[in-house]
Amino acid sequence: GLGAFLAVATSLFALLISAYHMRMMEDDWTTLDLPRVLWLNTGVLVLASIAMQWTRVAARRGRLDGVKQGLLAGGIFTFGFLAGQLWAWQQLAASGHYTAANPAFN
Repeated sequence: GLGAFLAVATSLFALLISAYHMRMMEDDWTTLDLPRVLWLNTGVLVLASIAMQWTRVAARRGRLDGVKQGLLAGGIFTFGFLAGQLWAWQQLAASGHYTAANPAFN
């Protein structure tokens, strides 16, 4: 049931974190200076989640205008998030960090 699924998902997540931590201990690992836009992106993603929750509540209450507003806001924030991610990748590439050149990405 649900408990078994949660146990498997938790175990898998713990194993992935453990493998990532072990990989970080290798000599060829380099720490990246993450672009500051990622913090802004986190906020935009939270706003998209809030907008979608607003949409869900409006739909349950039968408020079509609230559903439309929530979907519009959620879509705008989602596209803002995607644009921010593209911007962050461009900043990483401009600073010389590529997926094939850094073990942190592999």
